[in-house]
Amino acid sequence: MSHLKEQHIFYLFLMAGAGFFLKLALDIPSGIGVEGDPGAAFLPIVICVLILLLVAYLFVMEFRDKTKKLRFSRVELYTLVGVLLLVFVYIFTLSLSGFFASTILFLFLFQRLNGYVLSGADSSIKSYLISILFSFVATCSIYFVFSILFKMSLP
Repeated sequence: MSHLKEQHIFYLFLMAGAGFFLKLALDIPSGIGVEGDPGAAFLPIVICVLILLLVAYLFVMEFRDKTKKLRFSRVELYTLVGVLLLVFVYIFTLSLSGFFASTILFLFLFQRLNGYVLSGADSSIKSYLISILFSFVATCSIYFVFSILFKMSLP
C-alpha cells in the first residue's frame, strides 16, 4: 500500500509538466544577435523555473504535514498504471495509425479496463459489442465536432 497524499500526486504531475515545458523552452533558439537580448526562450524558462521552485516548496511543506494520508488498494494502483500505460500507447499510436484507428482502440481498451475494475470482469459478447459500439460512436462524434464543426484537422 502506498501512503501518499492527494496533493503529492498533483504536485508531482505539476513538476513533471513544468520540467517538460522547461525542456521545450531550452530548445528554443536564443537571441537574434542583438547585444543584451535575452531571446525568445527567456520568459518561458523563467516561468518554468518559478513553477518548479514553488511547487517543490509546496511539495516539501505538504510532506511535513502528517495528516490524512491517501491509500491506494492494489486494484486501484494497477488501474492507475493501466490507464497511464493506455494513454502513452494512445499517444504513440496516434501518429502511426491516425485518429480513427487509435482512438477506437484506446476507447475500447479503456472501457474494458474500467468495466473490469468497476463490475468485475464481465466478459460476455454483449459487453464487448457495447464497448465496440461506444468506441465507434464516441470517435465519430469527436471527429464530427472537431473536424466538421470547428474545422480543425485531426491527426
